[in-house]
Amino acid sequence: MRCIGFALGVVLLAAVPALAQKVDSKGVPYRAWDVDGGVGFLSLTSADSGVGDEGYSSDIWNPSWTTSFDLGHFWNNHLKTESGVSILQRHTTWSNEIVPLAGGQRGHVATTNDIQQVQVTAAATWQFFENTFAHPYVTGGARFGLLQIDSTSETYLFPVSGNGYPTRSSEPVHSDSVKARVWPFIGVGSKSYFNERSFVRPEMTLAFNGRGPSQFGARLVFGIDF
Repeated sequence: MRCIGFALGVVLLAAVPALAQKVDSKGVPYRAWDVDGGVGFLSLTSADSGVGDEGYSSDIWNPSWTTSFDLGHFWNNHLKTESGVSILQRHTTWSNEIVPLAGGQRGHVATTNDIQQVQVTAAATWQFFENTFAHPYVTGGARFGLLQIDSTSETYLFPVSGNGYPTRSSEPVHSDSVKARVWPFIGVGSKSYFNERSFVRPEMTLAFNGRGPSQFGARLVFGIDF
């Protein structure tokens, strides 16, 4: 967090002498498109980052570094629609299940899930001010998550007497699955120019699931208008 804060401060100071995006006589940006890419972090609850609640009674927040890319279109000098993609770090979760069997025996199923998540965003952004070096903005929309899950399950049998060690009943079972999810999100940021076309954009976002806030992110991206 300290490194990200220091980087944000250095970049914003470097952008002070910059010029803002030009607008024509009708108030429409001279260049109606922008594209950017950058890095940041996204902290997700276990319900958003894993297969489900992962067996926990309450959500655990899992941080992840992200790489993101965005393409935006200005409809006037304040309103922009934008789509983007964020690639999260691959991570691993574990779950356990006790299964009662015939004859009083118990089975213990241990599952390891290797998860790669990609999020696609669709947002509407309202940008404040005109022809200034920095344009604060608010944004909101939807995040669409696509989780590629590689699972490995192993089953162990416990002795009926309760003494001794469990034994594995079969070879590990591998399976692949894909899960899709969607979350609403809101965010704030500032688009600051280095010159007429190039800019830096620090941003913070908050996403929600059915239980409340479930994702918090901050990122720093660099881009150009065209």
